Amino acid sequence: MVKMYGQHYTFTADASHPGVPIILVSDVVLLPSRNTVGEVYSQIISDLNTAMGLMTQTRSGPYMFTDAAAQALLSRIYLYMEDFSNSIAMADAVISSGNYSLVTGSAYVTQFVTGGSSEAILEVAYDSNDNNGSDCLGCMYTANGYGDYLPARDLLDLIDPADIRWGMFKVDPLLTGIYAAHRVNKWPTPTQTDHIPVIRLSEVYLNRAEARARSGQDVAAQADLNMIRQRGLATAPDVTLTGQALLDEILIERRIELGYEGHRIHDIMRHKQDVVRIDVTGDVAFQGYPCNFCILPIPFEETDANPNITQNTGY
Repeated sequence: MVKMYGQHYTFTADASHPGVPIILVSDVVLLPSRNTVGEVYSQIISDLNTAMGLMTQTRSGPYMFTDAAAQALLSRIYLYMEDFSNSIAMADAVISSGNYSLVTGSAYVTQFVTGGSSEAILEVAYDSNDNNGSDCLGCMYTANGYGDYLPARDLLDLIDPADIRWGMFKVDPLLTGIYAAHRVNKWPTPTQTDHIPVIRLSEVYLNRAEARARSGQDVAAQADLNMIRQRGLATAPDVTLTGQALLDEILIERRIELGYEGHRIHDIMRHKQDVVRIDVTGDVAFQGYPCNFCILPIPFEETDANPNITQNTGY
């Protein structure tokens, strides 16, 4: 919620900008104000650390919350906070556990359909009993769903067709226009039973790669980046870049590897970059940073019911 309705953590120097209310007690007449983003992140970290201390049973599979899930999520949270040492420590804990491994070959694409892969740390499972109908992630992309969203050509241009991640896309011979002829095929099942990742091992590697690079540990960051890049394409050359060029490559790899899993806009914002779209069919192709409209407005139903909830700037 705080990612969608609040600006990124470093939007202000002390994360004092509006986030979402922190509700720790049940009170149906409560009219809370918005806590700061910093306060929300502190509560999230506290909750995850408390959860790790309370989980005494060994659980298997990505469909139940585990210590590893908490550690993996913390590697992301600390990265967003630019607390790089803690992000690295949490990523180290997950990777060094030996409980997860990157899938290879055709299993890369099918992991989103079958679920429970060796790199799935936490994911949401769906089956036919869930009866999602047309309310599913894949329906946003597939031709037999809404088909509303198509991959940008500049993203397609980043991926070698020999890369196993090219399987995220499918040619639609009936598709015309400036975005033709590919559709996203990451969640292809017509019965809407594909599994939705919350966090995967590949992200943990990329979290650590960025945290290492931004801590001046370029060689170690290169190793993490090469792990993901060469999993996709075994013949990809080793990355030897340093400094900002290395960070740019890590962001490109995040865009490819984590495509359509909900990370890209947050990566752009926390790096304080402009949003630049190509082949745009609408009116807006550019949003400069800082971007008011890269977070959502507070719904009218919320502000109408609670006068203490302030609206986001620009809405």
